[in-house]
Amino acid sequence: MANSSDRFESDGVAAPTRKLDLVGLSPLVTLALKIADAEIGVTEQPPGSNRGPRVDEYVVGVHGGGSYLLGNRWCGRFARYVFEQAAHDLGLLKPFAGAGDLASALKWRDWARRVGRLRTDPQRGYVGLLLSGAHGHVVVCSEVRGEYAQTIEGNSGNAVRTLLRPRDSFAYWVQAVD
Repeated sequence: MANSSDRFESDGVAAPTRKLDLVGLSPLVTLALKIADAEIGVTEQPPGSNRGPRVDEYVVGVHGGGSYLLGNRWCGRFARYVFEQAAHDLGLLKPFAGAGDLASALKWRDWARRVGRLRTDPQRGYVGLLLSGAHGHVVVCSEVRGEYAQTIEGNSGNAVRTLLRPRDSFAYWVQAVD
């Protein structure tokens, strides 16, 4: 199965190593970005399988129960994982209780619309949604640089990577947590 970012690859440029700017963010968003950043470099094993020890953890989720999903696209589940892991580590309630799977950009969009968290402009800690017809890709915004968004994304080239993408390539932004 192809990874979910294949049709969007031309929009992104491999981003240089950088230090996260976490000033002014909530403890939950701060920890979520630190968790996402620490995952950069995790790869599928074998490449193209949508599997691997860490990838399987993203798919199953912090609270377990998703083993039937192993081997499926995982960009949306990676985004969910980093926020749920941060909430768990901080002793907070599940941020996406009742949201369903959030496996795809369309599911993230529909959930955000339903709960009033759909946004038009990026901010650090927002989830970005790239859409192309019925297909999409889900990323976490770690920084906004003028007309570009620095992203951390799962299932991007069979790995967790950081890219610099034009802001106008995104269909929507989601304020994942308060």
